[in-house]
Amino acid sequence: MLPSSGDGHEARILEDMAHRTLTQRVAALERQMEGKTLQQHFRENAELVERLLVYYLEESERRQDAKWDTKLDVKLAALEERQDAKLAAMGMQLDTKWDTRFTALENLAKEILSRLS
Repeated sequence: MLPSSGDGHEARILEDMAHRTLTQRVAALERQMEGKTLQQHFRENAELVERLLVYYLEESERRQDAKWDTKLDVKLAALEERQDAKLAAMGMQLDTKWDTRFTALENLAKEILSRLS
């Protein structure tokens, strides 16, 4: 947008531009863009938009990964707790079974030794 001076300057510029050919208009725009061609100007803007898009997508992906990591950590912690509880219960059952078997073997050994004496 053209700078506003409030004195009709914009209207004079637009009226002047209306009388120019397309080539003259492009040349005037290129002069205002520090000597860059329209193609260079648009390419630079497209590259800027692309960099901003890449940055936004990477940042969005990073935030989403952080959310998923948190959710996964919570679920894995709960799973580990359940598995630890199951393993502890199985360990207690095995201890009880082994204790019963060893007690039975110990009693059998005592009985055999008492018969031999």
